[in-house]
Amino acid sequence: MADLSYVVISLAFFAVCVGLIRACDLLIGPDDPDVGADDGAVVEHRDQLAGDLATAGRP
Repeated sequence: MADLSYVVISLAFFAVCVGLIRACDLLIGPDDPDVGADDGAVVEHRDQLAGDLATAGRP
């Protein structure tokens, strides 16, 4: 009986999680599908920031 209640509670938990995600999608809209698709831009930006920090304070 304890195993059955564990499975039921686990399924209920995941059902609540899915419901909350769907509710948030309705309220604020779904995530953009292309977010993070271009990882090269992130690397370029990181390298540019590193260069800016390396030259900070120099004339």
